[in-house]
Amino acid sequence: MKILITGASGMLGTALIAAFEGEHACTGFSRARPGHAAIDWRTGDLSVSGELASVLNEVRPDLIVHAAAMTNVDACERNPALAQRVNCDVLGEIVEYCQLSGSRLVHISTDSVFDGQKQTPYNENDPVAPLNVYARTKLAAESLALQHPDAIVLRTNIFGWRPPGGDVSFGEWVLRSLREGTPLTMFHDVMYSPIATPLFAGVVAQCVKAGLTGLYHAGGGETLSKYQFALKVAEAYGLPTNNVLSISVVDKPLAALRPRNMALDSSKLAAALSIGSLPDVAASIDAWKATEPR
Repeated sequence: MKILITGASGMLGTALIAAFEGEHACTGFSRARPGHAAIDWRTGDLSVSGELASVLNEVRPDLIVHAAAMTNVDACERNPALAQRVNCDVLGEIVEYCQLSGSRLVHISTDSVFDGQKQTPYNENDPVAPLNVYARTKLAAESLALQHPDAIVLRTNIFGWRPPGGDVSFGEWVLRSLREGTPLTMFHDVMYSPIATPLFAGVVAQCVKAGLTGLYHAGGGETLSKYQFALKVAEAYGLPTNNVLSISVVDKPLAALRPRNMALDSSKLAAALSIGSLPDVAASIDAWKATEPR
């Protein structure tokens, strides 16, 4: 297949290229072409109406993996119009192309679409109630994507390595703080189901190969707090944890509200792929560690 990957220079995009390029002809799309890029590449700005549509009509992909997004939750709160454009309106252009061309679509969504009041992991049938601009725009994008009969929407929470010149990722911030021994304040009451980008990209490739469509949760196979995640990273790297401080999310002022429970029940996807369960945190940290830039 000819596959177009949006956000291809980002943390997830680079992992998706690695997952697909051995079997398919990949084209990357991002604001700038990385110097190391070995595949076909197109540059453009999602905030500019029509730029991605122009690339789609030029490349004519059989499959679009839409990983690009404005993911800084507080930045979305400060600039809701830009968040709406990048996280949602672009999907309208993509879906329009897919419906006219018959192309397939993978849309990467988020675990943030819930209000966090449930005490157990969320499944696909649970009611959504986004608390912030980021979550609302991503939820609206899901609805657009699912208008296409050959689309799959995957809700997830990933961690990985930043691309050259990119912002420090959450996982990297945790690891750097552990290595440097600087104070690391972690929420003990924010629960989630993280999965490392190399493993998640492999799951995406499996979904495409299986021809899955519709809405699926694709988080890691284990639920833990942000605080517990930091302890797991420290254990994997053999680092001390005396600098890790446990706090509540209510103790830290943030521009946007966050749900306390973002944990995802991914059993529907695991059953569809016949894989038992998605990777636990230890497996994800091992995969993340193995791909650390040197």
